[in-house]
Amino acid sequence: MLWHSFGRSAWIEFVPSNLINKDRPTRIFIEQKLDEVFGCLHQIYLYVYGSRKTSPVSLPFENFRSDMTSEFQKYWYRGRTDTDLKKHLASLAGRFRREHTTSEHSHRDDRKLLFSPAEDGACHGQPHPTGSSRHAFINGRFRFGSALYPGFHYDVTAENRSTLECILVNAEGQERAMKSEKRTYINIFPNNYLSPEK
Repeated sequence: MLWHSFGRSAWIEFVPSNLINKDRPTRIFIEQKLDEVFGCLHQIYLYVYGSRKTSPVSLPFENFRSDMTSEFQKYWYRGRTDTDLKKHLASLAGRFRREHTTSEHSHRDDRKLLFSPAEDGACHGQPHPTGSSRHAFINGRFRFGSALYPGFHYDVTAENRSTLECILVNAEGQERAMKSEKRTYINIFPNNYLSPEK
C-alpha cells in the first residue's frame, strides 16, 4: 500500500509488528532507525544528486528496461548500514557502467534506447515537472529520500537514430505509443514525465 501511494522509488521503513500499541518502544525504535537512515540517505544523495549522470539511481524506472531497474523497485536497501549501502551502491554503479553505459556516456537499455543525461545548463535550474497525481509529484521531487537535481532529465533516442517506435510510460503510469508521433527524441524525467507532451 505504501509503495502504491509513494512509488517504488520512495525510501520506506517498517516498524516491527510486535511494537503495535507499545508507544515507548515504538518511539525508541523510530529514533534509533532515524539515526541509521540519515547516514544511508547521505550515501543515496551522492548517487542521486552528485553522480546522477553515471549512476542508475536517478533513471526513470518505468521506461529504462533492465534487470537493474527491476532490482531497484524492490526493498533493496533493507537492513543495510551506511557502510554496507556505500559498498552496494558502488558495486551497482560499476555494474551499470559496464552493462549499460556507452562510450558517449549514454545509457543503453534492453530495448536499445539511449538515455543521455542532460547537461547541467540544459536543466535551467527548474524543478521537475511533476505530473498531476500525488505519486508523480513525490517521485518528481525525491528519489529514495534524496532530493533530485532540479530539472535533471534524459534525452532519449533510438540507438540507430531513427524515429522512436517504442511504448513509453508517463508519470501517471499511462502508456504512450511513440511510433505515430514520428519523434527522433523525447525528454524523460526521473519520475517518467515525458516532454514534450503530445
